[in-house]
Amino acid sequence: MQKERTMIIKADLHIHSCLSPCGSLEMSPKRIVEELKAKKIQLAALTDHNSSLNCPSFAKLCKKAGIAALFGLEVQTLEEIHVLALFNDLEKSLEFSAFLYNLLPNVQNIPEKMGDQVFVDEKDQILGEVDKYLLNSIPLTIDELSSEIHTRGGIVIPAHVDRPS
Repeated sequence: MQKERTMIIKADLHIHSCLSPCGSLEMSPKRIVEELKAKKIQLAALTDHNSSLNCPSFAKLCKKAGIAALFGLEVQTLEEIHVLALFNDLEKSLEFSAFLYNLLPNVQNIPEKMGDQVFVDEKDQILGEVDKYLLNSIPLTIDELSSEIHTRGGIVIPAHVDRPS
C-alpha cells in the first residue's frame, strides 16, 4: 500500500503592483518577485485593478526566479463586487485586459489625486501610464463577468469575502 503524499504550495493570488492606483511606485514586478522569492512563495498571481499590463514583466521575472505565475486582474463589477480573474496564459490575460479597458468609464486618472498607474519592464523602466482611472466598475454583473472570464479560459475568485459589504 502506497503512502499518500501531500503537496503544500505556498501561494499569493492577489497582488497589486505600481499599475494599481492603490499601490505604490515601489511595487514594481521586479520588487514583487524579489519579495516572493524571499518569502519562498512558489505560485503567485499579479492582479492589478482592471488591467494586466504589468503581467509581461512579471511573467519573465517569475520564470527567472522559478516561481509559477498566473496572470490576472481584480475586476470591479456593476454591483461593485471585486472579483479576481486568473489566467494561466499571458496572452489571454492581456486580451481580457484590453476588453475591460474598453468597458471602463471614460474617467481620466489624475495621479496627484488618485494615484499613479504605470506599467514597467523587468528593470523597472516605465513603459507607459494608463489614462483611464482603473478603480472603477465595469458595466457587467458578477454573473456576466464570470461567464466572460470562463469563456476566455480563466477562473473566477471572489475577492474580499471577509468584508461586511
